[in-house]
Amino acid sequence: MDLKIVVENHPECLTNRSRLAAVLRDLYPNERLLVNIALEVYECGIADRLRSMTNVEATQTQAFCHQLATEYALPVQVALQGLEMWADAYGVSIKKELITATPIDITNVSAQQNSTIISNDPFAHTGIVEGNPLEYEVKEVGPNQVAIARFLGFEKQNMVIPNRIDGKNVVNIGGFSQCSKIETIIISDGIECIRQEAFRDCKNLKNIKMNTSLKSVYTFAFFNTKIGRICFPKSTETLSDLSLVTNKYGKKLTAYFYLGTKAIGDAREHNFPIENAEDWPGYN
Repeated sequence: MDLKIVVENHPECLTNRSRLAAVLRDLYPNERLLVNIALEVYECGIADRLRSMTNVEATQTQAFCHQLATEYALPVQVALQGLEMWADAYGVSIKKELITATPIDITNVSAQQNSTIISNDPFAHTGIVEGNPLEYEVKEVGPNQVAIARFLGFEKQNMVIPNRIDGKNVVNIGGFSQCSKIETIIISDGIECIRQEAFRDCKNLKNIKMNTSLKSVYTFAFFNTKIGRICFPKSTETLSDLSLVTNKYGKKLTAYFYLGTKAIGDAREHNFPIENAEDWPGYN
C-alpha cells in the first residue's frame, strides 16, 4: 500500500481521520489490514510527527513502536510496517536496529489455553478468547453476534480462533482458506458453525480441535488439508454433503461421534467414515 499517493493527491484528508479512512478504503479495498494499521499510526499522532522529520533514529523508532504496542496492541513488526508506510510517504528514513524480530503476541490466549493444542482431550475448553479487530473482517449476524468473514492477520503454526471480537460474540467462522502455515486449529467455546470452505487449501493443517457447542459444518470446510480425523461434540446437528471431503479424489476424513449425536445421520447419508468417540486416538 502506497501512502505517498494519498499524501500527494489527497492532502485534504490528512487533517480528518474519517476522510482519510474513506480515501484509503476506496483506494485499497482489498488491503483492510494495512489500512487499519495506517489509521492507527495516524490516530496516535505519529504520522503527523513523521511529516516534520527528515530521519528517525533507532531509539525514536523503538519508542514509536512501543507506543503503538501499548496503546493499540499492535505487534512490534506490524507497528514498524505502519511506520515505514508513513515514512515512505513523507520521504523520511527510519533506522530500526533496535527493533526486536519477535512480534508481540496479541491473541490474548493464556498459557493454559495454548496447552490444549497438544492435549489429547477431544475438545477445547478455552473460555473467552479475544480477537484483535485488525486481524478479522466480521459481519453482524444477530444481536451482539458476529461471523468471521475473513482472516486478515499473520498466520501462526498453532491458532486459536477467537470467540469474541470488539466486544461481540463470534458464532460462526469462515475465511481462513489458503492459510498455508497453519498446522493446528482450536475452535473456541461458543462458536457454532464452520462455514463453506472455511479452511480450504490450508495445505499443512493437520489437527482441528472442536469446542463442545459446535452445531454445523458445511461443504468443503476442510478441503485440501491434511486432517485425517475429527472428534465432533454431541451438540453437532448438521454435516453437509462434501463437508468432510479432503481432496479432489473424494477422500473423506474420519468422524468420531458419541452415541446420540444428531449429525451421525448426515454422516451415514454421505458415507463418511464413522468411529466411536470413546475410542478417540488423540491428535497427530
